[in-house]
Amino acid sequence: MSEKRKNVLIASGGTGGHLFPGIAVAEAFQELYPDVQISFVGTTRGLEEKTLSKTPWPFFALAVPKIKGQGKKDKLLALIKLPSAMVKAALLLQKTSTDLVIGIGGYLAWPVSIAAFLLGKPVAIIEPNAVPGLSNRMLSKIARRIFLAFPEAEKYFEAKKCMMSGNPLRKALREASAFQKNEKNPFTLFCFGGSLGAKSLNQALLASLPLLTGAAKTIRIVHQVGKAENLQQIEAEYKRYQQEATVLEFIDDIASVYQQASLVLARSGAGTIAELKLFKKPAILVPYPFAADNHQHENAVHLEKKGAAIIIPQEQLTGDVLAMHMNRLFSSPALLEKMEMSFGREQEQNAAAHIAEECVHLFTEQKPQIKRAHCF
Repeated sequence: MSEKRKNVLIASGGTGGHLFPGIAVAEAFQELYPDVQISFVGTTRGLEEKTLSKTPWPFFALAVPKIKGQGKKDKLLALIKLPSAMVKAALLLQKTSTDLVIGIGGYLAWPVSIAAFLLGKPVAIIEPNAVPGLSNRMLSKIARRIFLAFPEAEKYFEAKKCMMSGNPLRKALREASAFQKNEKNPFTLFCFGGSLGAKSLNQALLASLPLLTGAAKTIRIVHQVGKAENLQQIEAEYKRYQQEATVLEFIDDIASVYQQASLVLARSGAGTIAELKLFKKPAILVPYPFAADNHQHENAVHLEKKGAAIIIPQEQLTGDVLAMHMNRLFSSPALLEKMEMSFGREQEQNAAAHIAEECVHLFTEQKPQIKRAHCF
């Protein structure tokens, strides 16, 4: 690196699945390369502003139109607004003297990365899912590095640009995973639907309560319900069935809950899959059926093939079905242990540190001389 202080702009946001990997990479830069200045750019309607206000890194909000998943009229309006977003992104890059952009998928990364490319700045992208989203597939054409969390994603990209890094996880999670509490009695179920919650998971879990039998009746439940749900109403349902439960809108210290969990009920976003692998937790996964390119299903299959997870398709998710699986798993500690052991003894590597180390090479690299590396 030259003596001039380098500036990295991380384009991530909207949901935790896009934001938290960016925070993990920022932590790695801070630890390994403290002279590198990190900034974030995110949406005006996600959770990034609130979350990043607790960190040392500057946050810049950028209004970016969402194209995919919109109606024809909204898509047309979004396309009309896109050039304006690219101009604003270019001005931000100049304001922050950005030397490198790291995009983590989603519609926000598109105008920021394109602006960086047009200004001659290197772009790296992180693909956290087994099936890449539209944004990353398009941006891969201009990216110098493509960091992958799943081997299955490599076929969608130019192989010589790809590096198998794993999904970057925050330092607090990695440190906590080394100190598992392993409280087997009582069993603990951790239910959450990602950073935004999942109403269908909430409803199915509550519907399963009167159907639980044997050991499943004595479990503790930690339930992150999301902002849209009525906490008091859900708490009342747990009290109705005399079920020990902690109900929260959002859990900041998710690491401590993972430490205690015997089984996890969740969606199968990339971040969740990475956390399950890190903590080696058996899971019942309900892929979000409307995820782009059905990537949550493919993420879940990755763990199902290992024997570490059970998949319940959304259309089959009922209280009866969920209770059946919970009764079977909690009545057989050996089965839960077998699922846990299917993760193997190998420790997950520090993907964030690997990404930071590789990105530093891009500050001076003129042509993408890519070595093949596997770090998980």
